[in-house]
Amino acid sequence: MAKWGEGDPRWIVEERPDATNVNNWHWTEKDASVWSQDKLNTLLVGLTFDGPEGTCQTTEAPNLQGEATVNNRKGKLIFIYDWEVKLQWTGTLLDVEKKVSGEIEIPNLSDEHEVEDVDVIVTTKKSSPEAQKLKELMHRVAPAVIRGKLDQYLRCLKEEYSQGVILPRRVSEQLPTSQQNSSLTTDTRKRSPSPRSSSPASRPSGSKIGYRLPTTKITLTESFKTSVDDLFTALTSQEVND
Repeated sequence: MAKWGEGDPRWIVEERPDATNVNNWHWTEKDASVWSQDKLNTLLVGLTFDGPEGTCQTTEAPNLQGEATVNNRKGKLIFIYDWEVKLQWTGTLLDVEKKVSGEIEIPNLSDEHEVEDVDVIVTTKKSSPEAQKLKELMHRVAPAVIRGKLDQYLRCLKEEYSQGVILPRRVSEQLPTSQQNSSLTTDTRKRSPSPRSSSPASRPSGSKIGYRLPTTKITLTESFKTSVDDLFTALTSQEVND
């Protein structure tokens, strides 16, 4: 048994943070569902939408169904999420005290859709002239505000919650802090040039590539005791060969 610090350098006989998953090669998963529910509730409840007609506000999120996970494979992060969100909203017109209530549905917040493609569906619980005016306000203002909050949720998921999924390597192999974020999704390390290759700029002017191999010239002579026509017929005619 090798002592600490001795033996074949290929043996892993040192402590390293990624010892359970060397170089982050194997698939690992971190559940983000509960965290996502709290984050979405914080971001989407209490939003205010103002317009010349009046003011509306989201009051609660009675339905936050779905899941989210942060995954690692070969040192790269993969985000999988799928949510169906329903929000309750209320509003009033500027010159009317009657309160209008309704619902906002977000059916397709997932990794298969870009944020700008997520549907924001606004409905009212009852039909009335006041409800129609506030519904038009919500159609005009709410989608952009809500998609902005969803984009903020995804940034937090990718930049904050994903911390610790990629385990640091040995100290000698760690990237500078300024490069760690970029290395989460792609390998930015530059490969060192092969010692066998050399660029044209590094060669002396006028030098030739490669080297000459030693060769020997061999000459063979064969004599056939036959005429030229018979030799040609023997070599080319299938009937004669058969």
